[in-house]
Amino acid sequence: MKLSQIVVLFLIIPNILSEDYYDILYNLETLEKYMSSCVSQQKLVYKYILQFIRSKKYITWEWTIVAGNLPEYIYDCIKYKDETYHTNTLALREYEDIELPSKIKLDFVHLFAVMNGMDNLSISTTLVGWGGDLATLAEDLKNNFGYITDLNQLIIEARKFLGIKGQFGEGDLTSYLSAPIMLRI
Repeated sequence: MKLSQIVVLFLIIPNILSEDYYDILYNLETLEKYMSSCVSQQKLVYKYILQFIRSKKYITWEWTIVAGNLPEYIYDCIKYKDETYHTNTLALREYEDIELPSKIKLDFVHLFAVMNGMDNLSISTTLVGWGGDLATLAEDLKNNFGYITDLNQLIIEARKFLGIKGQFGEGDLTSYLSAPIMLRI
């Protein structure tokens, strides 16, 4: 099944039509065509699409371990095709939360990052998504408050971070729930 079909199926199930829907769909279809021509092994097309979308925002060494590293020539090839054909598949790397008609938010790039990690390591969304956010939360708490030894104080301070962008927000949650479904379609 083509990546664009997966996204269409995902978006149709809850009767979704956001303003960005047609741009996303067009850019995904275009990216898939470009990627097919940039990659010598067709079995890598899907993997590189996930890495391409993820790799602007999620670029730390941890993400490289979990989700792999997009070869530079792949990025250069896609960028060249965008410039040559006056398209903008690079925009797929910029989407933030997309509000679905149901008013649920979906973090588009985070969805692809979680899918990339799950696909690359054949592990669950729990380890890739939730585990990553827990590690980020622990790092944020340590950086802002040092080491907290009082459990009640830790809970109070942790609640300040929960739900903000990148910390178990609504868009992240929707991504965690959607990624395993989309990988199995």
